[in-house]
Amino acid sequence: MNKKFTKIGLILMLVVAIAFVSGCIGQQPATSTTTWTTQAVKESKTDSGYDVVAGRTYVITTSGRWSCDELYVESCTSLNGNGAGRYDSTTSYPDEVSTIIFLVDNTKVGAGSNVRFTATNNGRLYSIFNDRPGAYYNNEGNLTSKITPV
Repeated sequence: MNKKFTKIGLILMLVVAIAFVSGCIGQQPATSTTTWTTQAVKESKTDSGYDVVAGRTYVITTSGRWSCDELYVESCTSLNGNGAGRYDSTTSYPDEVSTIIFLVDNTKVGAGSNVRFTATNNGRLYSIFNDRPGAYYNNEGNLTSKITPV
């Protein structure tokens, strides 16, 4: 009887190991939706808590208001993360100032309030306010984003 349980246990461990290696365990199910908040004052990436799966398509929608100046100067204010209408070549990413940037691990997959992308790799989704390195101290506001698999 112990040999029977040992064989079943070994088979079960092998199935779990194969599922883990193939990405079936540890990933959000394809039907799940996650919402998270990105702060404009945070210079590092914000972890969405969501793992994308290679080959799947996702839509990210974003709402809110933030600014690269605590006074909400119009040239620096962004509604829904679409950018402030001006380009600054010194920003962290080659997009307009105060645009919300979405990354899978460290690879940019989109920017702005409505993003649709197909993941090329399994990985964690992050977001960040686009500003010049070291210039996040006077930013204000936050945006709420929601990812939905298509």
